[in-house]
Amino acid sequence: MSHADLTFDKLRAQFGDGLQREDNHGHVSILVPTEQIVAAAKLLLTDPELAYTQVVDITAVDWWGRSPRFEVVYQFLSHPNHARFSLRTYAQGDPPTVPSLTSVFPGANWFERETYDMFGVRFEGHPDLRRILMPHNFNDHPLRRDFPLGYEEVAFSHNAHEIHKRKSFTPQGLALAAEAKQQNPDILIGAQSVSDPDYKARWSQPIEPTGGIRQHTGVALEDVATIGPMAEPTPSEDLDDPFSGTMVMNIGPHHPATHGVLRLVTELNGERIVRVMPDIGFLHTGIEKTMESKSYLKALPCTDRTGYASPLHCNMAFSGCIERLLGLDAPPKAQWARVVLLELDRISSHLLCIGSASLDMGASSPFLWAVDDREQVYDIMEFTSGARMMTSFIRPGGLAYDLPQGFDRVVRRYLDYLPSRLDMIEEVLVGNPIFLDRTQNVGVLTKADVLPYNVSGPHARASGIDWDLRRDMPYLIYDQLKFDVPVRTTGDVYARFMIRFAEMRESLKIARQALDGIPAGRWMTADRKVAPPPKEEIAISMESLIHHFKIWTEGFRTPPGQAYFAIESPRGEMGFFMTSDGSAKPYRCHERSGVFASLQAMPLVCKDGLISDLIAIIASWDPILGEIDR
Repeated sequence: MSHADLTFDKLRAQFGDGLQREDNHGHVSILVPTEQIVAAAKLLLTDPELAYTQVVDITAVDWWGRSPRFEVVYQFLSHPNHARFSLRTYAQGDPPTVPSLTSVFPGANWFERETYDMFGVRFEGHPDLRRILMPHNFNDHPLRRDFPLGYEEVAFSHNAHEIHKRKSFTPQGLALAAEAKQQNPDILIGAQSVSDPDYKARWSQPIEPTGGIRQHTGVALEDVATIGPMAEPTPSEDLDDPFSGTMVMNIGPHHPATHGVLRLVTELNGERIVRVMPDIGFLHTGIEKTMESKSYLKALPCTDRTGYASPLHCNMAFSGCIERLLGLDAPPKAQWARVVLLELDRISSHLLCIGSASLDMGASSPFLWAVDDREQVYDIMEFTSGARMMTSFIRPGGLAYDLPQGFDRVVRRYLDYLPSRLDMIEEVLVGNPIFLDRTQNVGVLTKADVLPYNVSGPHARASGIDWDLRRDMPYLIYDQLKFDVPVRTTGDVYARFMIRFAEMRESLKIARQALDGIPAGRWMTADRKVAPPPKEEIAISMESLIHHFKIWTEGFRTPPGQAYFAIESPRGEMGFFMTSDGSAKPYRCHERSGVFASLQAMPLVCKDGLISDLIAIIASWDPILGEIDR
């Protein structure tokens, strides 16, 4: 009996025979009544035989035109049993509401806030249900099906009225135009309208601006705790500090150590950190909604723009989810080549993290060396695909093109070159007492906090969690390769640095084995429903030309259903969840980012540290904001 069958039998024994099960090429899900979702999740998380240790993702599907309209989807992962399982339920009422899982699993916090922000689904019992990506005064939910693609306002207190007058096609602009036309039918509307010098006196935000930390988040640290351990602030008199009060300082969103547009609202007692509240959403690009408006192939380039430090991993997670919906595997040559490219992509990402983090802490030479070594990975990508960064080279069904002649030679040359460079960078850092003082025993994430707060990847392994999807839930041909999974136990900034050095050395081993094993043959699936015909066939066959035209204009179709596919990215588990309605576009496309999930644990590791430690902690976290603010 499979673990999914065991899970289903236990759920049915507790909640009755009315549960609906769906199987889709290894993705097993159960539809649970709304009032039973917390009890079902608790069974999965607490039953020692089932041993689901993480709720790795929560999102929603808007079945516009149906009733009930909103379906909430939960992805569970069992580390001991190397198994996944999905629960689904429908949000009931107006506004749509489901119970929160935060009482069972604190790591559900940010996932539920994102679902509330994007869909308007309320999670009853959530300790801090407010927007997480959009501004607090935004009055709609962007991922609903009836929200228009585009036209989102970028309005600030000094220019909002002018923007609304100029964009007469927006809801706000239409309202202003109607009001103006009613008062004066001859008035000019839109771009021809005359600037109004008195608009500031008449325009006000939907809620009263208070300045400071309320200006964007709408809350103060005194109003709300973002996660459980922050519920009670540390009294200043309990700290060994001469100051009698605390102050609030913004770190970001334009601080050089944030690696993107991240804001940390930080409460300080002297130089000691009392609390930290991460504030994200400054970079929100609407990538998921954009992908839902495009065919599967045309949506692929959007994935490169999310995790731009490791774009091929985004390609792989997206393509793997589509292949799961289609029930097909890429040909062997594509699978082996994908592993080579993914491990080079992992090395490139880790070099960026170590180099930029070194610079954040004042070490400029390792930064220059790491950037130089990373540029050579870009040279390989340009040689292979024609693009240095956004390659979109891994595609559903295989690769964009065949590997070029000389690919083996240029990759081997880099694999031979890099080990001595890694030794040099590591020696300079580890041999520096200032670096050791700023990283050892700083920003400690305990092993007990890793799984409850959805931390994965190098952060989890640095805290003693021996887990890597390439080995423990293998995809592609990783199960045919020999490599080690580096693990450390201290969970501090130093451990997160050293884990990445060790992982790059393992990536070199993996890439060399995969390069040796690349077979001859096709680089793209032979399934004509997914792949266009070869060019030589198009020249002599009208049917092939028509098929080529339809593939690139209309796209291929996937069978109706849902799928979730995850890989081990440089920042932890990256997964894509898709819902197909049988058309050539994803009805729902959602990216699960490892760094989005783990960032909610940052307050745990910052508490009681020094403000100078915060820079090192952020640097070791490697937050790529394109993945976070999708």
